[in-house]
Amino acid sequence: MPSNSRDLMGLNWTALVDETLRRRKKEKLTQKSHAALAGVSIPTMASFERGETKLTLGKAMDILRVVGLVQEVPPDDAQGLFVQQALRRWNALTAHLPNDAPARFPHGYYRIDYYYEGTLNASTPEALLRHLTRTNDQKHSGWPPFRIPARDSAKPDIIENTIECWLGRGKENEESFPFTNDAAHCDYWRASTDGRMFLISGHREDSGETFPAGQIFDSILSLTRLGEILLHAARLGRMMSGDDDLKLHFRAQYTGLRGRQLRSWANPMITFPEEGTAARGDEAYSEMVIAISDIENNLEDVVTTLIAPLYERFNTKVQKIFVAAQLNQLKSVRL
Repeated sequence: MPSNSRDLMGLNWTALVDETLRRRKKEKLTQKSHAALAGVSIPTMASFERGETKLTLGKAMDILRVVGLVQEVPPDDAQGLFVQQALRRWNALTAHLPNDAPARFPHGYYRIDYYYEGTLNASTPEALLRHLTRTNDQKHSGWPPFRIPARDSAKPDIIENTIECWLGRGKENEESFPFTNDAAHCDYWRASTDGRMFLISGHREDSGETFPAGQIFDSILSLTRLGEILLHAARLGRMMSGDDDLKLHFRAQYTGLRGRQLRSWANPMITFPEEGTAARGDEAYSEMVIAISDIENNLEDVVTTLIAPLYERFNTKVQKIFVAAQLNQLKSVRL
């Protein structure tokens, strides 16, 4: 065994797991909430709490960081800190709901975050809100990303240099709003004046009555939703900047995939080649640095690259010609 000149103590993994559990319970975090804040799946969180050591170091560190057992996100990772703050805020807003409430996405969610690299001109939250409102005026579905609701009780709040909105918020003098029973319409989003964006939402497939929640994954919805989010980001970037070289640092995460099967649910008229295949894992993750001009001119290439890890979880590959056909249909709709 090689000698070591430093006196380093071995890692007591069992004690570390026990302390994590103690702190989680003290902070009144559920296992699901802890997983969401750490950006890991619930099965991964359960494996950690059982003391298993097959987790990647990165996932373990994310779990430990939530309860203060490692240093916070380094100062140079401003986007990581922004995402962590957004997740903590979402957890606080939903903490009063039962653990299985649809608004807490018990069957999984998708999560998007991004930031712009370049010169921006939205110096105040009020200016940013105006940009977002104008961006949402051009939409391709009835529920655009970063939706700004009309009802007063759910309108966005300005908190220092950020804007936040939780669509699951109830009306005044009512215990709940009907959408709190619909995971796909309880989005939480956060935006900052320095061009940082965060969005978390439940899977739309879990809001239908044809299949039980958590059973299917639509073969088209995630693809078109990603395309719409990217188009929204490109329009917002153009409004916030006069920089022709503006770039987007974009990340997407999908959880709650295990046990689902690919189905043409939202549009049964479209046949997907790999219909019926089951997910091999519980989550998928992708990231990309994209020029705004590429989103505007080569959207099918961008979406094909970003969506590939998600379809790989269902043991299939998505063809660019198929992606292009769905995106052309999306862009042809203006509401």
